[in-house]
Amino acid sequence: MKVLHGFYNGKVLLGLEVTHRAWTIVGKGFWVAPLNWPVIKTLSHWVYLGLAKYRHQISALLAKIFALPNTQCISGTCYDNSTNTDHRRK
Repeated sequence: MKVLHGFYNGKVLLGLEVTHRAWTIVGKGFWVAPLNWPVIKTLSHWVYLGLAKYRHQISALLAKIFALPNTQCISGTCYDNSTNTDHRRK
């Protein structure tokens, strides 16, 4: 849960490498091209690690700010209190 992992052409990709490869495959690599530029790559890597570490807290904060519905999930089972709906992962 610390770093995004991907697998492409027999190679393991980590973090922003996964993001860059995915966007490139779908033809939108120009949007993330700066992530591979030397100075920006180092800086964006550290920013990514910080965001990845606190992504759940950041998501909760953004959901609160934008008044998004909150779904409680424990061990792969989610329950939406606002609709009384059980969202089980199959």
